[in-house]
Amino acid sequence: MKPIITFKDNHLGEIHIVIPKIREVTRGLGSVVITYDNGDKRNIDTKNQTELLIEITDAISNYYNDLK
Repeated sequence: MKPIITFKDNHLGEIHIVIPKIREVTRGLGSVVITYDNGDKRNIDTKNQTELLIEITDAISNYYNDLK
């Protein structure tokens, strides 16, 4: 699995996220919040938070399972 997740944001267009740098993924009010290992945070506005959160957590899980 590639170490990068790519998806479209409603406002910013295409976003690329490096999986090994993610520390935490949570849902906020109308957005998914990603916290990186250096403490930076990114809010991604989306209509379907649950779907995006599942997509990101599945990609993280698959990435680390492929390393085993």
